Amino acid sequence: GNVKFIFVGLIQHCEQIAMATIILSQALNAYFYGLLNLIDTFPAIIIAMKY
Repeated sequence: GNVKFIFVGLIQHCEQIAMATIILSQALNAYFYGLLNLIDTFPAIIIAMKY
């Protein structure tokens, strides 16, 4: 009985960590994607400023 309870608690804890990891990685992917898009627009901004 007690071992099963500990095991279930452990699985739930691992699931929470997995969910947090997925959310974090998605947030990082979105951040880096936005950063790359920003870097791509820098030359255009610099060229626009020159004229």
